Amino acid sequence: MILIRALTDGGRASEALDLGMPAANAPVELWHARAEAAFAAGERDVEAECWQALCSARPMDPLLWINFGRSLLAQDRFDEAVNAYRRALALAPRHIAATHELGLTLERTNQLGRLSELLRDSLRAGVPKGQLAELWALRELRRGRPDKAWRMAQSINSALDPVRLNGLKARISAAAGKVDEAFAAAEEMNRSVPDRESWRARARAYRRELRQLDAEMAGWPELPSLVPADRPSPAFLVGFPRSGTTLADTFLMGHPRVWVIEEVAMLDCAAEMIGGLAALPSQS
Repeated sequence: MILIRALTDGGRASEALDLGMPAANAPVELWHARAEAAFAAGERDVEAECWQALCSARPMDPLLWINFGRSLLAQDRFDEAVNAYRRALALAPRHIAATHELGLTLERTNQLGRLSELLRDSLRAGVPKGQLAELWALRELRRGRPDKAWRMAQSINSALDPVRLNGLKARISAAAGKVDEAFAAAEEMNRSVPDRESWRARARAYRRELRQLDAEMAGWPELPSLVPADRPSPAFLVGFPRSGTTLADTFLMGHPRVWVIEEVAMLDCAAEMIGGLAALPSQS
């Protein structure tokens, strides 16, 4: 355990994971250390295995279920994450973090009815609305009540997560027609981005790359279709965040002949395999 923590603290988390999984009956502190190493190494599946083992060893600890939920959520394993958060709330009905993170997951996956049930349950458990102001505001925004959402948003403490929460305030203010407040929240969001100047430099480089690619594509010949005649061509559904694309693909998934792949960088992978998009005309 000491070696795992030392390697993790020394920026060598991958080496800590190479030490192997603990035995099933290993001390919980060892599983904790491995979970932290997996998080630092970006190995969220390994991290989830560790939290699952800890939840099995100490099933009455709500914090373990919350951490398990977070690791599942990071892998877009939404249904499993919801179950983990619900286990935490069954043990601690007034737990703010469990309620908050479960609510965000339900909103993200368009389970608005269950979000409303969660908020009602939180009131019955004695949790003031102000402690879950973000969820209440989101619920009202998704219901098409921007003015009520804006009033709820005044209780949101943006300092807890200045980038995300100021972004939410900007969205709500814009929807409520409060232009000045929307701009102020958006500016505060931008100022709060860590390493902001580095991101601005990357944005400039990305725009240059797009302009260069656009100039190159203007001279490309018409490319033949590489999709076999007996297979339908793929379709791309494009939209801004929160514009309804997730809801649209939820409907599409109900069709037996439609397979939806959400937010997977397939074109980036294809470009990398052929040596960049500029090499596309030379591919046979």
